[in-house]
Amino acid sequence: MADKKSNIDPANKSDISADFKRTYLFFYGFVVLGMLIVLFGQWSAHPTAALLWALASLATGGFVGFLFGIPKVAQPDAPAAPAAGAAVPAPNPAPAPAAPIGGAGYRLLVNTNLTDISDWLTKIIVGVTLIELQKIPENLNRASLFIAYSIGGPEQKSFAGAILVFFSVGGFLGGYLFTRLFLTGAFFRADQPNLTAAGAAALRDAVISQESGSQSISGDAEAAARQIVNKRLDELSSLEEIAAWAKAQLIAKNYQAALDGYNKAIALSPTDVKLRIERAVASSGAGLPRDLVKEQLLEAHKWLTPQTDPKVKANLYKELTYAYLYLAPPEGFTGTIQYAKEFLADDNNVRLGRVVAKIYTNLACAYGQKFRWSRDNDPNVDLKTVRDNALNAVKAAVTIDPSVQAQLRMLLDPEFPNKDPEENDLEVFARDDDFREAVGLPKLKP
Repeated sequence: MADKKSNIDPANKSDISADFKRTYLFFYGFVVLGMLIVLFGQWSAHPTAALLWALASLATGGFVGFLFGIPKVAQPDAPAAPAAGAAVPAPNPAPAPAAPIGGAGYRLLVNTNLTDISDWLTKIIVGVTLIELQKIPENLNRASLFIAYSIGGPEQKSFAGAILVFFSVGGFLGGYLFTRLFLTGAFFRADQPNLTAAGAAALRDAVISQESGSQSISGDAEAAARQIVNKRLDELSSLEEIAAWAKAQLIAKNYQAALDGYNKAIALSPTDVKLRIERAVASSGAGLPRDLVKEQLLEAHKWLTPQTDPKVKANLYKELTYAYLYLAPPEGFTGTIQYAKEFLADDNNVRLGRVVAKIYTNLACAYGQKFRWSRDNDPNVDLKTVRDNALNAVKAAVTIDPSVQAQLRMLLDPEFPNKDPEENDLEVFARDDDFREAVGLPKLKP
């Protein structure tokens, strides 16, 4: 079978943490330098009072910067009024009942009071400043003189003015930048709806395979994935959230992010077989070496117990038998045959339906690989027995799930339309009428 590698499509997210750290370090140095000058300079007779005025100026400037930096929150628009001349719907005889708490029509809106206050105050501040622009030097001089009396006398007016300007401007810049760089993202993350229990369950049950196009994702799982995929991994702490986030990244084909999530989840729950299977699928999607994918699945295999969910167990064997098919012969087909037989030896496993059909399909491909390799390299192998085993696996797969017949037909028929030339595991039996009949192809003419 072809070793197809999925293209990595990482989420295009801008990481502002580095910008925030640089801003923080600059601002920290800025403030510390000013405080040292205030405390240890020879300009003030009362350095403690000067320090308090510096902190007051810093806090005032920071508060104004915070007001200017608060992001606006877009609220849903109210239903538009009907256009002039448009037909107005007849009023209902009775008003519809309010949506129940937690019901489908119920939702909470973000409280924007702080945003509104910020908007009003910033407009007032800008307006008053423009009107009183000519009086700013006079007011600054009066404020400086007022501060000077508390730190040593009128002769300290210049130093007091420097404190007022330095720390007010620094506080404003710090408040604005920290609000924009940190609080905006924090507000956004806080306003994101939490993943519901139903969404987490849907994501947990979603099955994604190494095999291209082999996915079982419900609409609920897709909705839950969209809900959590844009969160940051370092914001999550519970195992359920981290596992759901990793699955959402896997569904979105953000394979490296998914691997980071699964590694973190497995560190919290090393015995979780399902997490280990999904990490192997993410590794396969990321194009990591097939040997690594196989080792990850074998590690999951070690954690199987009699209490393991039968569906999880079946999915593990499906992924394991599929992964071995991409390894070099004879290791590849030998591993697939070994683990397929191990799974199918338990009659209870055969009742699991479609997943078992996939395992039989992988087994048929392994026997096809073994037939070709043994014919060319090992004359001691009974090729008829290998052929019969392959045919029996094909028939079992089709009997359990007729939908796999199309895949088997593609693997058998070298002239299948748009076929990948490397998907050729069963082509060695292409002229065998028993195989052709099993996959729905016409027999060859004598």
